Amino acid sequence: MQALAGKSLTITYKATLTNNATPDTAIGNTATLNIGNGTDITSTPANGPKIYTGGAQFVKKDSQSNKTLAGAKFQLVKVDSNGNIVSYATQASDGSYTWNDSATGATTYTSDTNGLVALKGLSYSDKLDSGESYALLEIQAPDGYAKLDSPVKFSITKGSFADSNKITIDNTKEGLLPSTGGKGIYIFLAIGIVIMIVAFGGYKAIKKT
Repeated sequence: MQALAGKSLTITYKATLTNNATPDTAIGNTATLNIGNGTDITSTPANGPKIYTGGAQFVKKDSQSNKTLAGAKFQLVKVDSNGNIVSYATQASDGSYTWNDSATGATTYTSDTNGLVALKGLSYSDKLDSGESYALLEIQAPDGYAKLDSPVKFSITKGSFADSNKITIDNTKEGLLPSTGGKGIYIFLAIGIVIMIVAFGGYKAIKKT
């Protein structure tokens, strides 16, 4: 210790924001150091930069009736500029996240009776790697609805967790739109075949006359 006399001592620490952290609310960044070597010294440095955590809220709805939908299951992912999944999020009980390149162990979020899914404790999007975005990947649609084909991108910014900024995610009932991945394409194919048969029959009748 004598060799360090007169020199600066730098102490670094890592802190994790828990579920108690409110999105978009400034959180004080202070630390207290207690040194005991016969004469106790207590030091509390001046407040450091304020820390913020972000979030977003999503509402799952029927695309036709606007009814909220419960039971939709999602995973939180990061995607690249082409929409390809880069990593999957696993959220611990204290609210912290870890990111992995596999869906194994990824946390599942389910829309509640009001169709709501709320995510908190996320860094703002400008802190992500270049070209990456947050997205919700639907892994199971509500009963009777077609699952979305691709992840839904979103941004985390200051204020994005506010009720006024809720993001609506629509689902279409199976059999209505083939583009959603439902069974509706078979209905359109059947109708097309019937039209072709009728048209061909009409053509033959005209040809005979």
